[in-house]
Amino acid sequence: MKIQSTQDCSKRAFVSSTRTAIRARSPRSRTIFASIETCFEPDWCSGKAMPTRITLASGEPMGLAGLWAQWRLPEGETVHSFTMLTINADEHPFMRNFHKPQDEKRSVVILPPDRYDDWLQARASESGEFLRAWPAELMAIDKSP
Repeated sequence: MKIQSTQDCSKRAFVSSTRTAIRARSPRSRTIFASIETCFEPDWCSGKAMPTRITLASGEPMGLAGLWAQWRLPEGETVHSFTMLTINADEHPFMRNFHKPQDEKRSVVILPPDRYDDWLQARASESGEFLRAWPAELMAIDKSP
């Protein structure tokens, strides 16, 4: 199995709600959630990008909303691709602290554990209800190496 990777593997949620993305979800693109322990965002407080490890304050893994697709290269090889959905975080008390000062602030979409199955079963028209910012008080910076 070949996995196609790009430097930026996130997709803005508002793009996902457009006709093109909805068409892409059916039948070749599907919802997925990725269970991760941490993600990294660039902290520019010092004037330089410093990778910052972000976790849930509880220490539990987080389930990120995403889409995956399987397609064939012209040569016939099957490729799998994955994108994490992101939302605007300009006003989010925690996530607005990351990325360059002049850049739009983005946040991955974290799914509540009791909604994983709902996300996986959701139609494209129902996806919007999941595109919510995770509460800032439930997020943390992990300073361990």
